[in-house]
Amino acid sequence: DKFVVATIAYPCDEVVKIGVITSCIGAALQCLAGSPRLLAAIAMDDAIPFLRFVRPKDATVEPKKAIWVTWLIASVPTLAGNLDHITPIVTMSYLLILIGCVWCLGLAIIISWTMALATIVLVIILYVYNKKQKSEKDWGDVGDSI
Repeated sequence: DKFVVATIAYPCDEVVKIGVITSCIGAALQCLAGSPRLLAAIAMDDAIPFLRFVRPKDATVEPKKAIWVTWLIASVPTLAGNLDHITPIVTMSYLLILIGCVWCLGLAIIISWTMALATIVLVIILYVYNKKQKSEKDWGDVGDSI
């Protein structure tokens, strides 16, 4: 049962289901607003050269190409028909953001060691690719934003 908490919820289980739905909608709206801008910023900094086509002409305009690429990245796995097939890789990505933390790495291995290994290999490939670019960018530091 995927809604274990809903089965034991008192006085009614619909409250839990409504909470899950509204939480998912809120998270989707946050990603819809933030992800294309993040993708466009990565392209504008030329951190990953093959994303140059996503770069907007001006930093003040809406990143329309990044919006379409984000839509494509989000829509293609959804067309698989069952989101349970893509949740392990999404979960592993969030857990392995803090790769230096042994606890997150341990949880990732416990949840799905194959997806954890695949995510680690992907992170290493992206790191090596970024290092080979020898990009000398001055992105500033936290003090610049204050």
